[in-house]
Amino acid sequence: MNRIIFAIILILPAAGFSQFVSDVSKAGTTAAAFLEVGVGSRAVGLGEAYVAIANDVSAVYWNPAGLAQLGKRELGLNHIEWFADVTIDHASLAFPIKGFGTLAFGLTMLNMGDQDVRTVEEPDGTGERFGANDIAAGISYARSLTDRFAIGGTIKFVRQTIFNMHANGVALDVGTMFTTPLKGLRLGMSITNFGTKMRMRGDDTVVFVDIAPDNFGSNNRIVSRLDLESWSLPLNFRAGLAYEIKQTRGSKLTLALEGLHPNNNTESVNVGGEYLFQGFFAVRAGYRSLFIRDGEGGLSLGAGLTTKINNMHLQFDYSYSDHNRLQSAQRFSIGLIF
Repeated sequence: MNRIIFAIILILPAAGFSQFVSDVSKAGTTAAAFLEVGVGSRAVGLGEAYVAIANDVSAVYWNPAGLAQLGKRELGLNHIEWFADVTIDHASLAFPIKGFGTLAFGLTMLNMGDQDVRTVEEPDGTGERFGANDIAAGISYARSLTDRFAIGGTIKFVRQTIFNMHANGVALDVGTMFTTPLKGLRLGMSITNFGTKMRMRGDDTVVFVDIAPDNFGSNNRIVSRLDLESWSLPLNFRAGLAYEIKQTRGSKLTLALEGLHPNNNTESVNVGGEYLFQGFFAVRAGYRSLFIRDGEGGLSLGAGLTTKINNMHLQFDYSYSDHNRLQSAQRFSIGLIF
């Protein structure tokens, strides 16, 4: 069994790296960019160095293997104030099932709001309105194979819509979590958004052409469709470690380090730390996207508060993340353990 486990640990990163063709930045060359926006205020407050922690329901995004750590049902609701009045909302629900593993569902929705349709002839607006929305819905499963090793996966449907156009895709996430013999040290790895390419389709691809413009009487209203190019999803490989230093009365310090290898940018490193005071109040800090030239990563800060209501635990989390030239983003999260 041990040989099988370590074979899986070695094979998964190799499979992930085989999908990357270059270490040169190719920013802006993949579809569904909203899949790269991290969810969960706790994870972002830690500088997104979360692949080896992932011990709450937000693991559906960071590392589905982390769901195997859940002992009770858990609900997570997240709201992100993104750039240019864009909002992103995420909801996830996990059910640990004795003897089976943990089953979870996740839903992410991006909304850009409605805007005026403008043309060269009518720069003030045609009177029409259009919107742009993205959605990703997935189902996850995780299971502990031993008392130290867990594996998990997510399959999700991805859809992007803008005005009369849309694109669909299917993606797979796979993750592993290993608790080392060294007390407090965990290793985590995940491959996210491995899936189909996405191609825009819809009414706006319809055009009228004249296939013989030099011939008198040729029909100049032949209905045709533009053949748009397809684009890959933002595939990403994460590997990291987390170290917990437990103290008295429920207090503990957690430090995390994580490396990333995406298919649309160069490699980078995330670092973060969290101090939990007596099991109910936490402060966090981290730094994202270290070593990316001209990147938009930066400092992350966060805090969280947990309270108990009857047999339930209610958690509130907040994070602030700096994005340099894009300024900052804020996240608000509510978690319920029941």
